Amino acid sequence: SLDNSELRGVDSDFGPATQRAVMAFQKDAGLPVTGDIDPTTAKALAEKEAVSYRVPAGFTDKYSEKQKTNFKAAEDAAISAGLKGAELAAYMAQVAHESDNFNTAEEYASGSAYEGRKDLGNTQPGDGKKFKGRGYIQLTGRSNYKKAGDALGIDLVNNPELAEEPENAAAISVWFWKNKVRPQVPDFMDTERVTKVVNGGFNGLTDRLKYCDKFTKQWWDAD
Repeated sequence: SLDNSELRGVDSDFGPATQRAVMAFQKDAGLPVTGDIDPTTAKALAEKEAVSYRVPAGFTDKYSEKQKTNFKAAEDAAISAGLKGAELAAYMAQVAHESDNFNTAEEYASGSAYEGRKDLGNTQPGDGKKFKGRGYIQLTGRSNYKKAGDALGIDLVNNPELAEEPENAAAISVWFWKNKVRPQVPDFMDTERVTKVVNGGFNGLTDRLKYCDKFTKQWWDAD
């Protein structure tokens, strides 16, 4: 029978790939780069998450000021809310796609397609356009605007455009993440599952996967 390590495809041998990963970790952690798992390295490894969040060098260099503002608002709100590691990488990947690479906090479509959607609480004429997708993770529908607004102390029902402001867009997206995504996703590296919860389907999955890869640092990659 196979033990757990074999089931995971791990052979338990300390080979060249493992040594490179250890050396990469030691370099990043400011430890002597020996490739050996000495007591100091072992302690540092035990305290470090296997997956961490990173922003690739130069990632925002060509961003417009609007993109930089949206990126910083989304990142700051998530970190302040306690998101880190794989969860933070997953969050930023979803936000990057949903906001068209941090270009917008408002859905490009008119919202007319949501008219009469009782499942979204759109029961009054004009609700579709009024409560179109806004925020860095698109908040949609009268009922969702009310829930988010009540939770955050913002009158989004009477002032839905407030959801487009960077600080509010970020707060709404973190609220959605903590209340809708986190309870349904046991593994934040499972981008398909995260996307299903955020999107209701798998629209833009390839793009979301690319963003997740950009925002993810895995020690075993030794990159």
